[in-house]
Amino acid sequence: MSTNILTIVLYVVLVLAVLGGIGAVAYFTSGFTSDFQTFYLTKDDVEIFESIGGLEFEEGKEYAFEVKYTFGKVSKQQTGYSIEIAPYIADNDFEFYVDGESHWYSEVGDLTKCFDITCDAQSFTLTGRRSMAFILSRYYEGKPIEIPEPAIAKQDYYIMTVYSYNQKASVKVMFHATDGCDEIIIDPDSVVL
Repeated sequence: MSTNILTIVLYVVLVLAVLGGIGAVAYFTSGFTSDFQTFYLTKDDVEIFESIGGLEFEEGKEYAFEVKYTFGKVSKQQTGYSIEIAPYIADNDFEFYVDGESHWYSEVGDLTKCFDITCDAQSFTLTGRRSMAFILSRYYEGKPIEIPEPAIAKQDYYIMTVYSYNQKASVKVMFHATDGCDEIIIDPDSVVL
C-alpha cells in the first residue's frame, strides 16, 4: 500500500515539474510567441524581453534599467552589455537646420554620445536632458539648431538597443522626451480674483 502512495506522490511531483518547466518556457518566450530569451532588461519592475515603445522620458528625471541574464547566476561568463542609441524613424522624419543649413533627422547617425548614460556592472541610468534640440546640438558639437515648431510631434524619436555581452541578443527601447515642469511660479500681482 505504501508503494502505491509513493508512486502517486512521485507522479504528482513529476507532473508539477513538467508544468513548471512549461510555465518557465512560456514566460521566457512571451507566451510562446518568440524565441527563448536569455537576455532582457527590467525598468521599474517591468521586464522587457524583446522591445518596448512609447516610453516617455521627462526632462531632468533619471531612468534606471537593470540588465538581466536568464541563466546569469549559473554561468559567470554571461556578464556585460553595450548600449547604442540611434534615431528612430517611423513616419516621423523631419527637417531641421544646423547653423542655417537644412538637414533631415533620418540622416543623423549614432546618438549614443549625446546622452548622459551612467553604466554599472548590471545596470545603467539615463540622466540629463533629452530634448531634441539639446541632443542635436550635442550631435553637431554645439552649433545652433533650429527645429520648425510643428516638426516634433509626441512620438518616439529615439531607439536604444542594449546588446548582450556577446552581441547575439538585444533588447530595443523606443522613447521620446518631454519637457518637464519641475516648478510652477505664480505671480500674485497678475492673479485676478
